[in-house]
Amino acid sequence: GTTPSLPFKIPGVDLTTATVFVTIKDSQRKNEITKSGSELIVTYNSEAEGGEYSLVLCQLTQEETLKLHSGEAVCQIRFIDNQGQAYATVKATVNVSDVLFKGVIAHE
Repeated sequence: GTTPSLPFKIPGVDLTTATVFVTIKDSQRKNEITKSGSELIVTYNSEAEGGEYSLVLCQLTQEETLKLHSGEAVCQIRFIDNQGQAYATVKATVNVSDVLFKGVIAHE
């Protein structure tokens, strides 16, 4: 859809007290979206069968999504822990599909 929720599973770390950033760049590397703080939902599961992990949920608006070029977008999670140490995950990709109507639609 044009308002996707992108889930990112980060194994082995509790990010609920960290400062978290999600950055997404489109296939042509012309458009970049960075979300942080209250723009993200961060949860922690310490009792998962496969091991503990944090889940970072990033919701994009129509305006943000429509700025991305179709193709593979590159995503990366960066965070700063309580001791001030900065970390970055490996890059992941998400497929961005083109839409026929490029304008924002609204419920009347």
